[in-house]
Amino acid sequence: MFFSKAILILSIFFLGLSQGQITNQWSNPEQIPNYQDTSRAPLLVADRENNIHVFNYESISNSQNAIIYRRWNPEDGWTPPTDILLVGLGGGPQTLQGAVMDENQIIHIIFYIGTDQSGDMYYSQAPAAIANDSTSWTKPYVIGKKAGPLPFANMIVDHGKNLTVFYDSELEGNGLYMVRSEDYGKNWSQPLALFKVSQEKRWPAAIRSTIDSKGTIHVVWSLVSDLGVGEEIHYGRLNSELNEFEQDTILAKREGMDYSATWPEIISDGDRLIILFQDSFPASRFMSISQDGGNTWSFPVQPFPYIGEYEFTSMTKDSNGVIHLVLGNRIGNPEIHGMWYSKWLGNRWSALEPITSGPNTSFYDPSAPQSVILQGNILFATWWNNVQRDKLTGAWYSYKLLDSPQLSITPNLQPTLAATKAVEVKGTETPETNSMKPTPLNTISFDGKKASYIPASAIFLGFIPAVALIIGYYFFKKKQG
Repeated sequence: MFFSKAILILSIFFLGLSQGQITNQWSNPEQIPNYQDTSRAPLLVADRENNIHVFNYESISNSQNAIIYRRWNPEDGWTPPTDILLVGLGGGPQTLQGAVMDENQIIHIIFYIGTDQSGDMYYSQAPAAIANDSTSWTKPYVIGKKAGPLPFANMIVDHGKNLTVFYDSELEGNGLYMVRSEDYGKNWSQPLALFKVSQEKRWPAAIRSTIDSKGTIHVVWSLVSDLGVGEEIHYGRLNSELNEFEQDTILAKREGMDYSATWPEIISDGDRLIILFQDSFPASRFMSISQDGGNTWSFPVQPFPYIGEYEFTSMTKDSNGVIHLVLGNRIGNPEIHGMWYSKWLGNRWSALEPITSGPNTSFYDPSAPQSVILQGNILFATWWNNVQRDKLTGAWYSYKLLDSPQLSITPNLQPTLAATKAVEVKGTETPETNSMKPTPLNTISFDGKKASYIPASAIFLGFIPAVALIIGYYFFKKKQG
């Protein structure tokens, strides 16, 4: 009887422990395992089965680079990485540009292959359930020719199936272009120029987009000069026919001794649009709000009394529609660098909360975050350290539980590989690189063995002696009796 009760108590304890691993405090920041030191923070896509699908770009040989896939969930941690698409020498760290999921849990990605002069924007897709199998990804097609010279693009999905890609191109003059698919990525429109750059030596960059509660698509971007700095920040709203901007506004300009006006990020708060961007000197984060769908914008204000150029912020919404913000920044005197978190309170942001923070060192300066919300109530964030190449340590991650309801898990249909082969993507042409056949990457962990990371394994192993002690005590009492 004692033995049965002991096992029952331990079982209940372990069950409660496994369910309570994630708290409302940020988890201890850790490096993503089996991740190349020189790679930037990955793109993140959350499905409806409690998984986060993770994509980044890595070198796998002197002559071959690849888009790498791995998956994370709270129960099992990280899966080993797999190279799903080979991209030759690609376009450097900025090769991978976007990843989204449609209503059928199909993942769509876009990436750039080219030089610092010009390239093309490619597209591929695969079912989330088998995204770790390189053969499940459709043959990459060019959906945007003469992309660049700056490899910047953004992809958004509306009504669960329509994909829109915004990118810079010189196809019919330097400007911001759009291509669109209204059938889950099977067919794509011809490129459409939405905005032509009138100034010389200016190019669109840092492109972001959002969809409001009415289904209207809003886009923000910066214009970068040959000096390598942002000169202007633009906002555009697509018309109902989705063939031009019905609203085109300059929100900020670099003036005088300003460092750079760039890195805009936009999100819809139901009735309002919120834009965060960098401006002024020293580089500082500013915010503007539109109460009328982008017709007019509030005067830019600093939401936080801190400074620093840390590329994009990352804004996401939980199951209650509350906006959560992750950003790089530095505060105080002497300065403390870090990755920070804030929540939108309806009329202001909450005080910055550190995810990770500390003095700037040759190895430490968190920057350029990516974030996603899993099942409506787990905020997962990644970032890298903006330091010299020989000091890079790959990407880091942390997560926390939000005070919002957990969404129910929707089982996937578990599509077969044979079903995915039937998908035919029609692009503008089939490039030479489409003939490449991806092969699985040999997965090497830090100890030279294949491995995946399980967050609670150390805790479980630590209770083995306790189990042994209880069993031993049981037999001792039995012998005494």
